[in-house]
Amino acid sequence: MSIVKKVVFEMVNHVKKMRSQDAPVKPGQPERFTEACTVGDTIAQGDVNFILAEKRHLPSDYVPWENIPDNLQLVHGSDIGSMHCLDSMEGVEAYVPNNWSAASLRGPFLMLSQERTAPHPKHGNVTFTKDSCIMVTYQRNQGLEQKIMRAKD
Repeated sequence: MSIVKKVVFEMVNHVKKMRSQDAPVKPGQPERFTEACTVGDTIAQGDVNFILAEKRHLPSDYVPWENIPDNLQLVHGSDIGSMHCLDSMEGVEAYVPNNWSAASLRGPFLMLSQERTAPHPKHGNVTFTKDSCIMVTYQRNQGLEQKIMRAKD
C-alpha cells in the first residue's frame, strides 16, 4: 500500500472511530474558560472568537462602550447568527474600538470581576471566569473584491 493510501486509510478509520464515540466537543455544546487557561487561549462561538487577554491590557485605540444595546449583543447585526450576547453587564467593564462598526474585525474588550456567560441560540454558550479579560474578535472573510471583511453567520 502506498504511503498516501495508508494515510487516507488511517484518516478514514480515525473519523469512523470519532463518530462512534461520544466526542467531548460538539457544535452547539457549552464551553468555558477555566482557571487553567492562559493568555491567548481562544474559544470560538461560530464566527466570533473569545480570546483570554492579559489582565488590564486594554488596547490603546479602545474607548468605554457607550450605548450598550439592551440585549447586550457583542456583534453588529440583527439575524440569529449575530446574537452573540452577554447574560448580564453586572461586574463587567466593557470597551470597544474607536469607530467600531459592522466591518470591524475586533470587537469589545471585557474586564470581568465576576463569572459571565455569552449565550447563543445556535452555537452554544461560552462561560468566562471571574477576574478575566476577554478580547472579542470576528472571523475574517475574503470578499469578492479581494478585500478582507468580517465573516457573518
